[in-house]
Amino acid sequence: MIVGAGISGLAAARALLERGHAVEILEMGRGVGGRMATRRIGDATFDHGAQFFTVRGDAFRAVIDVALEAGVVDVWCHGFGESDGHPRFYCPKGMTGLAKWLAAQVTELGGTIRTEKRVRSVREDGGAWVVEVEDGSTRLCRDLVLTSPVPQSIEMLDAGGIALPVDQADLREVNYKSVLAVLAVLDGPSAIPRPGAVQQTEDDLFTFVADNAMKG
Repeated sequence: MIVGAGISGLAAARALLERGHAVEILEMGRGVGGRMATRRIGDATFDHGAQFFTVRGDAFRAVIDVALEAGVVDVWCHGFGESDGHPRFYCPKGMTGLAKWLAAQVTELGGTIRTEKRVRSVREDGGAWVVEVEDGSTRLCRDLVLTSPVPQSIEMLDAGGIALPVDQADLREVNYKSVLAVLAVLDGPSAIPRPGAVQQTEDDLFTFVADNAMKG
């Protein structure tokens, strides 16, 4: 059982399925992707989560190499302002495209993805995991992977009375910065320079401004 159908949950599911395990994913949202999110306003398409991603590890690089060949992702640029040689990848059909591509592979390999299933608690019972969903349903599984944000995962564990074999004080201090994202349809071309984004410091009013039409 995997909780969360973001990139990490989908990648974990695919890896487990390829090794012969049965996998079910529970996702609280209406679709997959997590922060790889795309929204439409009229004829305009916005990436309102991650605007791009980079590749740091060999395992993820192998996945993205295949996605490049399939046209699921492409290189947007190698830096904003000055090139640093490191590719910033994007999905031509919206950032949720990579998650949907991975989700299709999970399904083809025999995995199950259930959306709009918010997990309320997880607990142990006789060597098995009991996963309670807010809709009143219950799942039993041998192994459990939590890929939801740390505060949400701790909330599920607390609700089930699970004490982790690590220093939980450090985990409970993990916090996520709140972000306000403004999506705007313009009545003409933007003044954003190529390649279509301006990246600023956290001290600036806006840390990142992107022209999604220029991005493609």
